[in-house]
Amino acid sequence: MTPLILLGGFAWLQTKFPSRADLKEHETELKTLTEQVSGLVTRISTNESRIDHVMRDLEREPTRAGLANSISDVRDRLGSVESSVRAMQHQLETQNDYLQTLIQQGLGKS
Repeated sequence: MTPLILLGGFAWLQTKFPSRADLKEHETELKTLTEQVSGLVTRISTNESRIDHVMRDLEREPTRAGLANSISDVRDRLGSVESSVRAMQHQLETQNDYLQTLIQQGLGKS
């Protein structure tokens, strides 16, 4: 009777615990899941860094006052460039007048 009870106990224990083949099968599944999870973690961290970058860009958007200041700075720079161009134009006109006078005097002597 004892051997039957022991045999029944071992049979019952086999149903309660996984076999080595089951454990190996679960190990391969676990490795696959681990790889998938690590890929997802990488994608999540990449997406989080992108979101952080976008949020920083949104926070740095200029306000109306900032845009107005930037536009006035550009307007001032453009005004100074225009005045410099006018000064250069005036110098070129003066030099052109001198050259014409020299050419006329040189032709008049010949």
